Amino acid sequence: MEKMNLDGINQLVVDKKFEEAKNELLKYDLDQDKNIEALKLLGLCNVNLEKYKEGQINFETVVKYDPDDASSWFYLASCYDNMDDRLHAITAYLKVIELRENFIDAYKNLCVLYIRNEEQQNAIDLALKALELEEDDYTFYYIIGTAYMSIKNFEESVK
Repeated sequence: MEKMNLDGINQLVVDKKFEEAKNELLKYDLDQDKNIEALKLLGLCNVNLEKYKEGQINFETVVKYDPDDASSWFYLASCYDNMDDRLHAITAYLKVIELRENFIDAYKNLCVLYIRNEEQQNAIDLALKALELEEDDYTFYYIIGTAYMSIKNFEESVK
């Protein structure tokens, strides 16, 4: 069985042909090859195909072999989040921020997760920290206002 090279598969991902890319990646023996790049691509395909459990497995393996890969931690957190595994999602998003302090989307997703988890003060604190990095991002002001509204602190919410 002829395998497409990773550059070709990467182009399929860029072209949003995730099912086709996944089929090509499944021709690889990812366990034996320990091909982290191929495994990341497979995880990305699974996330985009909304196969979050498969994506979780892919990205858990990636971070096992490359624990400093913030992007893989982010996708792993996203998988957990989409499967409503809030505890693991929070831990993974915190790892992203630890590895790459300016990963703004991790802050946004974690703030929203904190609000869904009724941890408004954590959401407020994290959003304030994110505003130090990205002061023009209105999303964090919205998050702070929403968190204050949900705890009925209307005066702070208006600010």
